Amino acid sequence: MRYSVLSRFQGTLLGANIGYGIGSGMISLSGPRLEVRPRPGEDDYLVRSVQSLIQNGGFDSSSWFEAVASVSQRSEGIESTAILGSDRLMAVLPVLLFYHEQLEFLRTTLYQISELLSIPLAERDGLLALGYAIATSLTERLNRHSLIGETIAYLQDSPSPLIPQLATVETLLAQGASLERVRSQLTQTDGTGSLPFALGFYCLLSTLEDFRLSISRATRTGSQGAVTTIITGILSGAYNSIPGIPWTWQQGLLQTDKLFHLGDRLLATWSGVYEVQYQPQEAIHFRAVAAPDVIRPWQV
Repeated sequence: MRYSVLSRFQGTLLGANIGYGIGSGMISLSGPRLEVRPRPGEDDYLVRSVQSLIQNGGFDSSSWFEAVASVSQRSEGIESTAILGSDRLMAVLPVLLFYHEQLEFLRTTLYQISELLSIPLAERDGLLALGYAIATSLTERLNRHSLIGETIAYLQDSPSPLIPQLATVETLLAQGASLERVRSQLTQTDGTGSLPFALGFYCLLSTLEDFRLSISRATRTGSQGAVTTIITGILSGAYNSIPGIPWTWQQGLLQTDKLFHLGDRLLATWSGVYEVQYQPQEAIHFRAVAAPDVIRPWQV
């Protein structure tokens, strides 16, 4: 295994946070480091979603919806189903991580979430595509030449415009097309809701091993840049993991330790080895170490 699952969980969350911060103006790309402009509560949707999964040992529709809706009502004063696209991404991301080995159950769960949050078809299929790509990274199966074809197959002939957009990206990648050409051709297609996902796949696959360059490209995708940057951060963070994210970008970031802590606890819950809700919040790293067949429950 190239990287541990824990490192990929943490890389995905950190990549999402970097993308969210850049897209919302809380983080700017200035020189080798990220310039952070503090603003409270920027990842509340992500945090509440993770906490719901940990508390219930998985996805519980009523508990999860209540958790993310409480953030919307508190911070925006709006109806819970009106959560903006970038915040929906942050809320759904932990679910994509948690069910990366159960793709059919993930599909069913995303259908439920789409109904709860009134997510349109194009964005729902974008989330499905994002979940599939995350799964290929976490299970060490991502192939840059076949990922788009596999993702299209996973979408199962949906009428969403994302499928022809992804097919266009695959063709242009094979031709070595520039970002400007890809953006120009994709913006001529129908389906603005799915466009950031198609652009995110291009930004990932065109610079697969370079987190910094993938993010920089995503910021130059025009009106879709904010959401595209989050999607690219998620995809590249999952693939490149913590070691692949520049150390200078990790230093000084708001909530970095908190994100690593969340990733640790989410992985522990996903593994089924720990009852995380009974472990102290300050226990950052969970470890299960014992001789074969003698692992026993921790004393609470």
